[in-house]
Amino acid sequence: MRGWLTSFWIDLRRSKHYLIASLIAFAAGWAAGATGYGGMDRLAEQTMESMRELAGMIGSADNPQLMLFLFIFINNAVKAAMFVLSGALFGVLPIFVLITNGTMLGWLLQNPVNPEMGGLELFARGILPHGIVELPALIIACAYGIRFGFLLIRTLFLSFVPARRERAGEELRRFLAMLVPLMALLTVAMFVAAVIETTVTPALLR
Repeated sequence: MRGWLTSFWIDLRRSKHYLIASLIAFAAGWAAGATGYGGMDRLAEQTMESMRELAGMIGSADNPQLMLFLFIFINNAVKAAMFVLSGALFGVLPIFVLITNGTMLGWLLQNPVNPEMGGLELFARGILPHGIVELPALIIACAYGIRFGFLLIRTLFLSFVPARRERAGEELRRFLAMLVPLMALLTVAMFVAAVIETTVTPALLR
């Protein structure tokens, strides 16, 4: 187990440029949302309406808190895996996901749902507790998705260059070997985030 974690940590450091690119995309989205760019009002209204409908469905369950936990955990875990694997489409979707999530979060902090709670207070009480786990997991998932797309493009082009073809293929194989531990860690992170979001976060927002 220790060797497995060490290998992943080494691979994560190898992915630092993709992590930086992911942070830049997320920050760019955040800035766009905070300044009201990108027509977020309409998207926010649609999102809030969907959340109200979902809250109504969950609230009618026999155990609403358990149902909410299962929904958040499964939804986030599946999406994290999808963000990694969607990098096969040349890394486009992970970049879009980062910008969109950053934009939505930036807009929300400037336009809090509860007018009695400022954006900074909303972030500290309603987002930071679970976000400190969930947001890094999202960024790591998308960084690996971007890396996946880059490696596929690189392998495709270098397949016509015999001298570099083997090295490109080896890098892709090394990446694919890390998918299982990556998915396991993302699942654990999303589990922890879901526990916090359904227990600690509601208590802080009361």
